[in-house]
Amino acid sequence: MRLEETTRWRDRVARTAAVFFVLFVCAAFDGLIALYRQPVNSSYAMPGESVRLNGPLPVDSKGLEELSSTSDNDALRLTFDEVFAGFWLGGRMWRGTLSVGPAAASGEYHVSVSVEEETPQKNPTVFTVFVYRTDGELRGYSYSFLRRSLDLNSWWTAAAFLVFMGLTVSLVYMFSSRRESLLAEVGMADIYRISHEDGRCEVAFALGTLHGVVIGSKLEILDGPGRVLGQVEVVRISETDSIAEVEPGVAVEPGHMVRKTG
Repeated sequence: MRLEETTRWRDRVARTAAVFFVLFVCAAFDGLIALYRQPVNSSYAMPGESVRLNGPLPVDSKGLEELSSTSDNDALRLTFDEVFAGFWLGGRMWRGTLSVGPAAASGEYHVSVSVEEETPQKNPTVFTVFVYRTDGELRGYSYSFLRRSLDLNSWWTAAAFLVFMGLTVSLVYMFSSRRESLLAEVGMADIYRISHEDGRCEVAFALGTLHGVVIGSKLEILDGPGRVLGQVEVVRISETDSIAEVEPGVAVEPGHMVRKTG
């Protein structure tokens, strides 16, 4: 694969990587919006399904045996499974399984969890459960655009686009490395850094002593179409890279290159 073809493939894959990045951001944003709009302590289920719930356990509570639950629909039953340590703030929490009976009608229901020893002034934890009879009905009420329109989970979709973006970025790096090698073979290199200091302009590029460049070497600056704009003089060098000072009056921009003379 020669220089022109390598450059063409690098640019194509770079554009594809940019598209995957935009899609990743959109999918993640869709998931965040849906999460933000979803009411606190709310769950969605279809008849015959079960959902996991959890909530705080009072400090002075002995355990699950002191918990009780009530529901405004007999088809919804909450079973308390275990006590565990909270991840963010510590403390004890309970985890349970809410079963939705197969005969449950579509609607919005509420499940309250309280501690038997609680005083009336303390409010129980209330969960809102939305029951839908069909998957299409469940999708139609989702806050996620991807779920409503394409039946896709926002987070899994974002993860997939992130993987694709990582693969394409790796390919961009591979093609860029190949292009750098091909340019070096003909005494050329992309300018990858431009810096201005004390009225001077310096550029960095991937040509060094391994490529026959030495301190004081003068190279031509080329623009995108390949026109000569001026010269640079190497002031610092390593085996693979050089830093050169641009002659006065020459404007260097990203996308310009250098070429050995002679």
